[in-house]
Amino acid sequence: MKDNKGFTLVELLGVIVILAILLTFASFTYTKYLVQSKNRSFELAINTFEDTVAASLEDCASGRISNFCSTYSIPAINDTIRISLTDLVNNYYIEPIKNPYDAKTTCDGYIDVTRKEVVVSHNGRSFGADDSNIDLEYKTCLICGEKSSDGC
Repeated sequence: MKDNKGFTLVELLGVIVILAILLTFASFTYTKYLVQSKNRSFELAINTFEDTVAASLEDCASGRISNFCSTYSIPAINDTIRISLTDLVNNYYIEPIKNPYDAKTTCDGYIDVTRKEVVVSHNGRSFGADDSNIDLEYKTCLICGEKSSDGC
């Protein structure tokens, strides 16, 4: 009677095939996770850019004196201004935004800020425009390598 304590070639090949299938599935899942993470980072960068523009315009509206505020202010009703990411970085409102798709580069872009007219109404009756309320609309163009936001 033989006392064989090893694996046969068929058993070893079976284990290798199973491991290859598991590795393929894991690599697809990992790649999908990385793409989703980079896309989420891109969306967060857009939100940060918009929040920084809003904060910088609030600074200027509050009477802050700076190079940035001498160039930019809240636009008149139905007017549009364009604020570049470079101007925000140069005036220390924001750090350069790193490209989530290529860590060696940074993003570039601008935001078009349009002030909309606010009409006061009550029970379906319009009382006209209200200049004390400010309604700003942002159209964001953020470019990170090959990826750009919808506002470009």
